[in-house]
Amino acid sequence: MAVPNRALPFLLVASALALPALADLGSSIPATPPPVPAQAVAGEPGVRDLTPVQRPVATLAAPAADLAVTAWVDHEDNVYRTGDDLTLYVKTSKDAHVTVLDVGSSGQMHVVFPNQHQPDGFVKAGKVMVLPGRDAPFRFKVSPPVGTNVLKIIATSSPIALFKPGQLSDAGPFKSVAGTPEQLAGDLKSVLSDKKGQWAQYTKIFRIAEPKPQESKPMPVAAATPASGLLQVAPPAGSFALRLTTDRPRYRLGENVRVTVGSDRDCHLTLLDAGTSGKVTVVFPNRFQPQTLLRAGQTVSVPAAGAAFDFRAAGPAGTEALVAICRPTPEPLLGSAYDFTRTPFMSLGDSSLVVKDLATVMAGSTSGVGHAAVSFQILP
Repeated sequence: MAVPNRALPFLLVASALALPALADLGSSIPATPPPVPAQAVAGEPGVRDLTPVQRPVATLAAPAADLAVTAWVDHEDNVYRTGDDLTLYVKTSKDAHVTVLDVGSSGQMHVVFPNQHQPDGFVKAGKVMVLPGRDAPFRFKVSPPVGTNVLKIIATSSPIALFKPGQLSDAGPFKSVAGTPEQLAGDLKSVLSDKKGQWAQYTKIFRIAEPKPQESKPMPVAAATPASGLLQVAPPAGSFALRLTTDRPRYRLGENVRVTVGSDRDCHLTLLDAGTSGKVTVVFPNRFQPQTLLRAGQTVSVPAAGAAFDFRAAGPAGTEALVAICRPTPEPLLGSAYDFTRTPFMSLGDSSLVVKDLATVMAGSTSGVGHAAVSFQILP
């Protein structure tokens, strides 16, 4: 069964750059950083490609100074597919204190450096700072939505409090920034207005593209399994289709699973997992994503960007099913109100019983219910 496990977060997911999904990056970061690109790449994303909400932070400029900072990423074309790992490199001309801010296409903001595992923002002149660090127990995994993402790097010659008290809150090993990018840009201008010559900035923009098509489809199941039972529950007449995908059609035991759900209508989402162990778990909503409302055109990822857990293929080997049901009202799909105080996820128990209860609920539902189901394989 794919079991949600507590862990450090990942991408910068949700929004665009998923805050790090937990895995040891070690061998995936080259021992020698790639060189600073000598010139712009044709088609490289720029400010013109940003959403209006991203532009205030992206266009924040510093006055001329002896201090300079530059940044680059490990994809020379600055294009990543969702699910790719991203490594950022930062270099300053003088000793400096560096802050790296991530601004997703929706305007969601995170301070990703300094962070829990790299708490010291000091960078020595001419030395390349690697993010994530080679020994950091996380990686940056790019997550939906597709579009552009901004990494704003601010370097100061001395430590400066860039954020107001209470403006930052914990988001796993990172800090979430309250407010809008426009408000933050105004605040930064105010804080740095009398620091002329003492700070520099660099804006790194990269593009997020769709993954290579690997949409999971319900697979034929030769014998009755927990997955087959859940997949056979029919949606009510007049239901509409949701977009439900996993990032891969099959996983090895212990590998992380990422699920995305989208809808063309406003509705309240429940995502059920029928594991190969025979148990059914509500994986959305959960303690870390308690709000069920899914807006038309919105995509929800499980785990979300920055969520303090991962969704892991725990086995045993076999076929696992996911069913997404989105209804006009927010009450729990099955049973009483969800209580996440004792456990981050709600277990519904044995699949055979859940299938019967779900079939009853679906039979009694009126039109306006969204539905989708997929299955994926867990390999030894």
